Amino acid sequence: MTVVNLGSLQKAAIRLGISSATISRRLTALESELGVRLVERTTRALRVTDLGRAFHDQCARGLDALAEARDLVASNEARVRGTVRISAPPNIGPLILRAIADVRGAHPDVHVVLVETDRRLDQSRDELDLLIRVGDVADDRLVARKLATYPHVLVSSKDYLASVGAPAAPGDLESHKIVTFGGRRRFAGWDLVPLRGGARVHVNVRPGLSSNDYGTIAQAVRSGMGIADMPAILHDHHASLVRVLPKWTLGDVTLNLLFRSDRLLSRAVRAVIDAVSATVPDQARKAVKGVLK
Repeated sequence: MTVVNLGSLQKAAIRLGISSATISRRLTALESELGVRLVERTTRALRVTDLGRAFHDQCARGLDALAEARDLVASNEARVRGTVRISAPPNIGPLILRAIADVRGAHPDVHVVLVETDRRLDQSRDELDLLIRVGDVADDRLVARKLATYPHVLVSSKDYLASVGAPAAPGDLESHKIVTFGGRRRFAGWDLVPLRGGARVHVNVRPGLSSNDYGTIAQAVRSGMGIADMPAILHDHHASLVRVLPKWTLGDVTLNLLFRSDRLLSRAVRAVIDAVSATVPDQARKAVKGVLK
């Protein structure tokens, strides 16, 4: 299990506190017992075979069931305890801090680990209990609980707009300095949607700066580097910024809380799910209302 999860005999040895040679012997013995190759090993790489992956997933379900049985017995205790690992996109973390504080206040033995990254982590491989994701959910193994739906809007600084003039129509954006979110070399432009309904309008803007952090983007815009798109849900990042083309947005996106559908959840994980579901939707509505007012 640990070898597959970490993708390395050496990393697994460090995690388990035994030698790589011992792990290799045990893995070879298991393969001999099963009569199949589970892991292809070379001096430089390790590749899990299809049968190895299927065997790993089945064992993972068995271990989950064992952990759930232990949690069931432990649920008779008065105190909720344990570690809950959550993955969230950068800049979304502050939105769930109130929920985490509520859980910690009610259950001081719960330890929350918040992993903020723009990488699409895997719940099993990266040992995560909960995922907070933006956009559609394609994995049918995951239960999606919608937390919020919100638009992206265009923002800039008063000084920048005073110096060059505010765009009056989407096409005017093509003559402005642009800051965008993302790390890809190619940028396809923006599709703007009228607030009161109507056809999308595509504009071929060319960014002078792109970043995968909205805090950096907000600071760049405040310093006069142009016009950027910003999620309306990030209300604090909009401080001192002004809306550009307020009758248009870049469309709505959905924020979801995800967890596995094929396992029982520990009391600590359930406590975090309940707290996030109770606090984030209201916070999101207030943030969006403050930006769109």
